[in-house]
Amino acid sequence: MLSNKEALALADQIEAALPDAEAFGASGGDDLCKTYRSLAPSIKALLPVIALIPGVGPAVAKALKLLMGIADQLCPTS
Repeated sequence: MLSNKEALALADQIEAALPDAEAFGASGGDDLCKTYRSLAPSIKALLPVIALIPGVGPAVAKALKLLMGIADQLCPTS
């Protein structure tokens, strides 16, 4: 399990890697798969921490796993 410091560092890394909405819209979403592939390992590492959030954590972690599974199908690595 990640320490609080490690989890926050991963969250900061994800936030820094996300394009702003204006830039993303201008690109037409062309870099969506590239961005997803670069962030997926960090998101996967944070899932256990997200699941610990009281009340909504388990549902949010489950939803993220589902969305990541869809993204894995839409953005194949090879």
